[in-house]
Amino acid sequence: MNIFLLFLFFNLILQKNISTSFDIEAPRCNNTARTFLYTRPISDYVFLTRTLTRNIDYKKSPLQADFSFIPLYEPSRTLDKTTHYFFGRGRDSLSVVGDDNIESKARDIRAEWLGLSDDFWGIFTIKPQQKQVGFLATYLQEFSRFTDISFLEDWYVRGEISFYHVSNNIHFQSDSKNVQQELLAAFNNPAWEFARFKNGGQKKTGVGKIELAIGTQYILEGLTLIYETIAAIPCGNKPSPKTIFNPVVGNGRFAEFGVRLGINYEIFENNCPLAIDFFLDTQGLLFLKSKQWRTFDLKGKPLSRYLPYNKSTALLRDTNIPGVNLLTRKVSVRPYLMADVSFGWSLYYKNLGFELGADIWGHNEERVQFLDCFVEDFGIAGTSPGTTSSLSDIAHQAPNDEFFTPVTIFDIDFASGRSASALNYLFYGTAAYFRDNECKISVLSGTFFYEIPQKKGALGKWGISFKFETTF
Repeated sequence: MNIFLLFLFFNLILQKNISTSFDIEAPRCNNTARTFLYTRPISDYVFLTRTLTRNIDYKKSPLQADFSFIPLYEPSRTLDKTTHYFFGRGRDSLSVVGDDNIESKARDIRAEWLGLSDDFWGIFTIKPQQKQVGFLATYLQEFSRFTDISFLEDWYVRGEISFYHVSNNIHFQSDSKNVQQELLAAFNNPAWEFARFKNGGQKKTGVGKIELAIGTQYILEGLTLIYETIAAIPCGNKPSPKTIFNPVVGNGRFAEFGVRLGINYEIFENNCPLAIDFFLDTQGLLFLKSKQWRTFDLKGKPLSRYLPYNKSTALLRDTNIPGVNLLTRKVSVRPYLMADVSFGWSLYYKNLGFELGADIWGHNEERVQFLDCFVEDFGIAGTSPGTTSSLSDIAHQAPNDEFFTPVTIFDIDFASGRSASALNYLFYGTAAYFRDNECKISVLSGTFFYEIPQKKGALGKWGISFKFETTF
C-alpha cells in the first residue's frame, strides 16, 4: 500500500495540470503576481545523505549503527523567472509614473497609489536571491543489535536533524539611487502592515525539522533494497506576511509523512578492485495542513494589494485603507505533495568512490481557504469617502462607481497568495575516500550540485557539501 502511495505522489506531482484550489476561479493566466514562494530547504536535498553508502551492511559493525554529518553551503542564482513570479505578466521591471508624466506612455503602477508625487517617474526591478548554510546530521541503528527476532533482523530506525542559516535578499533595484530610495520608502509605508519590499538580507537561523524513519534494508547478491516509512516534526518558523520573500527555516511548519524506496544494483564486479553500481532512490512526502497568513490580489488585477480601499461609511478611518491590511488574511494552507527521485552511477576503485547522479524534485501548488468569514464591506477607493472605483487597477484610476461596489470573495485571486507548483532538475558529482577495517567503515566525501528550475515556483541553486560518515 505504501509503495502504491509513493508512485501516486509522483503521478500527481508530474502532471502538467493539477487541480490546486477549493475555490471557484477564472481560468489561470500569467497575470498573477504572487506574494509567497516556497524555497527548497536544506533538508529536502535527500540525495546528499545517500551518496556512495547505499550498500553498506551496518550489521557488520560492533554497535550496528551509523552516523553521518553533512555541512552544506547553497546559494541561489539570479533568474528572470523569479522576478516574473513576483511581478506577473513576464515582466522584468515595473514603471511607476505619476499622472502628470503619463502623457501617451504606458505605465505599470500609478505613482499616486504609492503616495508619490504627480510628476514622479521611475523604474524598478527585483532580483531575489537566497543563501543557505548549515548541516544535516543522521543516526541509524539496526534492531538486530538488541533482538534475535528474525522478523526484525533487517529493520532499523533512523533519525535526522537539519540546522541552518537562511539569508534572503530581494535586491530591490532602480535606475538611480534617488529613485530607488523614494520607491523603497513608498513600499515600506508605515501604514502598511504587510507585503512590504525590504532591501538587504533578511536572516533566520534554527532547526529546520527532525525526521524519524523506520526502515528495512535487504542486501542480496549484487542488490540492495531499502524501504522506509517517514515522519517529520517541523521545528522552523512559519512564513511572515510582513515582507515579500522573507526567510523561512524548514518547510513552513508543516508536519510530514511519507515513504522512501531505494535500489542499488551492482552492474559490474569481476573480483577486482573496480566496481560499478546503478542506483535509484525515490521519496514521496505528504504535507499536512497548517494555519498561516497570506496576502492576496484581486482577479485580473496584479498588485492590487497596494491600492487604497474604502468602506461604505464616510468616516475618515474607513477611507483610503491600505489594501495590504485588508487583503492579508489568515488561511488554512491545504496539504500538498512533494516528490523526489535521484538516480545515477557509482564507481568504486580500491579506497576511492565516485558518483554521478541526477535528481528530480517537485511539488504541486498549495490550496488555501480563508479561516474567517469574508465580510464584503470594502471596495477600491473612489475620490471621496464612502465611494468606490471598481474599474481602477494598479496602473489607472477609473471614475467613481454610481453605487458602492464592494470586493467579494469571488474577486479574490487565490493563486496570488499560494506557492506555485515546482519542478527542478539537479545534477551532481561526488568523490569519496573509504577506510574499511572489516568491522568499521568510514567515508569522507565532497559533492557539487547544480539545480535548474523548470517552473517559476522554485529558485535555481548550486551548492557544495561534505560528508563524514562512519559505522560503529
